[in-house]
Amino acid sequence: MEKGATWFRAILAANGLSIDDSQCDVLDRYCTLLLDWNRKINLISRRSEDTIWEEQILQSISFLTRIKLKASASVIDIGTGGGLPGIPLKILMPGLSLTLVDSIGKKINAVQSIIQSLGISGIEAVWSRAEDFNGNRNEKEKKFFDYVICRGVGQLEDLWEYGYPLLLNISSIQGKMLMKSQAQSAARIFIEPGVILALKGGDIQEEIVKLERRKKKIAITVIDVSLRIIGKLENNKKKIIIMRPVK
Repeated sequence: MEKGATWFRAILAANGLSIDDSQCDVLDRYCTLLLDWNRKINLISRRSEDTIWEEQILQSISFLTRIKLKASASVIDIGTGGGLPGIPLKILMPGLSLTLVDSIGKKINAVQSIIQSLGISGIEAVWSRAEDFNGNRNEKEKKFFDYVICRGVGQLEDLWEYGYPLLLNISSIQGKMLMKSQAQSAARIFIEPGVILALKGGDIQEEIVKLERRKKKIAITVIDVSLRIIGKLENNKKKIIIMRPVK
């Protein structure tokens, strides 16, 4: 089957998620715009252009087959590049209030154009380094978020340093780690706000050990994402690393 909107929808259905025709249409238009912009500036790997639905769209939201987020949450996507995973996530969860951040201005310009072309509301793209996001704002202007999300960018230790100060109501967060049996359960797990979500692949154990050694007041849960699908993705496990501050 050609890997496009129909293929994507079938994969989600096989893994317990459903999307409607309008969401498929917006995702399809997003792919077209992303590819158009990628010919001008480097938003995604050129090698993944022919497999954009598999390598970019599906890999950006596959974690939703394992976990649930608060439907009306505020989310910041740091190191968003071409709007990934933020834009696909917003399309599937339209109730989110989403902020996309990247340190490269031309990427943010492209993302702003894409958002405008798609006509999506409740989303903004900001040119900034994550660590400087609130640095030039006064106390009333500073923004904080229910979830900080990042896809495949940076070491976990760096993501924690950048993301922790952006979490909403940090002083009232009741940190707790998911039980191992929960994390490996087939059922989708609701993740309370107040966490950093890192979407990564490969061996991350060394990164986790390094982070735990330096930061004692942190709970880390790792959930494997394995999709019901024939082909490469079946053996190409991605992981959701959930990092929560504890008192």
